[in-house]
Amino acid sequence: MSVASNKALLVAKLTALGYREIPENKTVEDASLAHNNKSYSLKWMGTQDFTYLTSSKMMWSNKFELVVKYKNINVSERDENAQFFLDLIEDITEVSGFLGFGDDATFEDIDNKHTKATINLIIGAESTC
Repeated sequence: MSVASNKALLVAKLTALGYREIPENKTVEDASLAHNNKSYSLKWMGTQDFTYLTSSKMMWSNKFELVVKYKNINVSERDENAQFFLDLIEDITEVSGFLGFGDDATFEDIDNKHTKATINLIIGAESTC
């Protein structure tokens, strides 16, 4: 599968779960108020496990960074959003071609009303074979 195909699988899962993509390659910090809650940025960040085979053939997996913005008016809403993020992580593991996570997930405050959740994931074994 290609980078575009793997991204499409992730976008389909996120859309089904009620998340919206932030347009124009903006970050969660730069997103408009229309993308205030359960909005995301999904970017290809390179390859993982790049392997050279015989006859100039190669294999690799794709690394993506998913950053989600949640709106938190109070502590209980922040806790609820933390659970939404944990559920999202679990749901992503069900995407076809999912291979694992690149780093630990983070959940940090942007300001007193918003949280940024970040996850790096590895998806799709590709090759030049």
